[in-house]
Amino acid sequence: MTWIVPQANAAVLCKSLSAVFISFNEFFKQTIMENNGTFPPNFKKMQILHLNLCKLVEELDSDFGLFFATDIGFSILLCLFVLYQMIKITMDTVSFVSFGFWFAAGIAIISIASFFSAQTNIWVC
Repeated sequence: MTWIVPQANAAVLCKSLSAVFISFNEFFKQTIMENNGTFPPNFKKMQILHLNLCKLVEELDSDFGLFFATDIGFSILLCLFVLYQMIKITMDTVSFVSFGFWFAAGIAIISIASFFSAQTNIWVC
């Protein structure tokens, strides 16, 4: 089950980044509402905080971009290979279940990586 650890790590990181941006957006919105729709006195500090958060995302993107590309690419190849084996080879029940598990695992990896990276992208942009 060690194959899920990198995906869990990336999912937790993406979820954490999304939560940080959600809380920042709520704080910013609340501060603007408290100042009757005008810029608050601490706007410069909030701008610098947002800039630092964006720099963090940029640095993590350079680190995790290759991970997600490799992860999704490998999982697509895994799914195609396993599906080919399941269709073309006559196998017993245990082998079929084993191949079915790895096919489902490949689909899960693609889904997890795509979902959490897309959620992070939505809140960052």
